[in-house]
Amino acid sequence: MLYGYNLAVVNSPAEYIKAFYNQTMVARNGTGLDDKTLTLFYSVTVSVFAIGGMVGSLMVGILVTRFGRKGTLVRITCLVFIGGAFMGFSRTFGSPEMIIVGRFITGVHSVTDKKSNQNQIKQRIIPLCPAVLNMLSKD
Repeated sequence: MLYGYNLAVVNSPAEYIKAFYNQTMVARNGTGLDDKTLTLFYSVTVSVFAIGGMVGSLMVGILVTRFGRKGTLVRITCLVFIGGAFMGFSRTFGSPEMIIVGRFITGVHSVTDKKSNQNQIKQRIIPLCPAVLNMLSKD
C-alpha cells in the first residue's frame, strides 16, 4: 500500500545513509569508501526496492492462486516486519547489507500487497462510477 512512500523514503536521509556506510567500512577495513563506491552502494540501496517489487510481481499470481486474496494478504504481512527489522537493526549490527536486504524484502511485500489488493479496489470503485457520473451530469 505504501509503494510510492517506500520508493522515495531514502531520498531525505541520503547523507546519513552514506555516512553510515562510510563509517561501517572504516570500522571494518580501516579505510573509507571513495565517492564512486559510496555512490554505487547508495544506488544499490535505492534500486533494490524496485528489484524486490519485480520479484514480488512474479510471485503474486502463484500466491493468490494458492492462498486466495485474503490469505495472501495475511501471509505477506510478515514480510514488512522482517524488512523493517533488517533495516532497523542494521546500525546496531553495523551492517549496511541489512539495509539493502530489508529494502528488497519491503519491495517484495509492497508489490505483492498492491497486486493482491487490486481486485478488491476495483470491486469497490467500479460500482461507484455510474453514481458519480450521474451526480456530475445533473448540472
